[in-house]
Amino acid sequence: MNKIKLDEFLRALRLPFVTACLFPYFFGVLRSGHSVNWFLLTLGAIVVGGTHLSANLINDVADAKSGADNFDKRFFGFFGGSKLIQEGRLSVNWYFLAAIAMALCAGFALLLITLKLGRWETPILFAVVIGLAWQYSCKPLAFAYRGLGEFVVFGLFGPAALAGGVFFSGAGYPTLEQWLLSCIFGFLTAGILIANEVPDAPDDLHAGKRNLVVRIGRDKGWLLFAAVETLAWVTIVVSWYFGYLGTKTTLASFLGFPLAFKATSILRQKYEQKEELVISSKLGIATQGVVSVILILGELF
Repeated sequence: MNKIKLDEFLRALRLPFVTACLFPYFFGVLRSGHSVNWFLLTLGAIVVGGTHLSANLINDVADAKSGADNFDKRFFGFFGGSKLIQEGRLSVNWYFLAAIAMALCAGFALLLITLKLGRWETPILFAVVIGLAWQYSCKPLAFAYRGLGEFVVFGLFGPAALAGGVFFSGAGYPTLEQWLLSCIFGFLTAGILIANEVPDAPDDLHAGKRNLVVRIGRDKGWLLFAAVETLAWVTIVVSWYFGYLGTKTTLASFLGFPLAFKATSILRQKYEQKEELVISSKLGIATQGVVSVILILGELF
């Protein structure tokens, strides 16, 4: 095993995807109604980001063991895992230990938050979240292999991440209004997952990974993607109707719609062409990023 390089380490972490959890977290901090405490803000970001990175690493372990990432050893950057195990650069054991290290970093930051806030239920909530994050791909539950992974991702990257921002700011538990707004992020991140499941569907089927795209067929994966993206904007409009979002923010959020529409078109027409599906994966991430930034800016200004 060769010495790991920095670019390989970042590739193993799949670091760019961490924005999917940090955007709703920061939105939750801003939406909490409390003044920003930079110490708690930073520690909370370490908890949320570390948990996500731990889940990324353990996902590669689970998919290597099941064979899901072993059929096509090409690295596409957005789906199919980091491929460093398949290339022989890093071992499964390295990924497992790195996943534990990230979880411990998140846990240490959480301990400091617990001491600062004096909320002793915090470790219990963290244990539930990181347990779900690991069980997304790991046995015995292996939600991603049972057609439940999309729901777990919705929950973790929507309600849980935003609730973390509210809770770690010292505001306590989210309000109904904040729970509703969190669903926007959950739907958009579920869209990223679905866009990545379409190119991997044949390999996932052979590995027994029965996610929703495998169950309905990858030729229909675009319908699932379109559904969750539509639900995101429906939630935005509903939030505006109840006065939870401003009109300018609501209208600006539709700047992300052409990106989602283009991704849907690619998923529908080119679902068998992995190289082309890299574009739809990028567009799914861009959609979540654009809408998230608009919502955050709406809170700031």
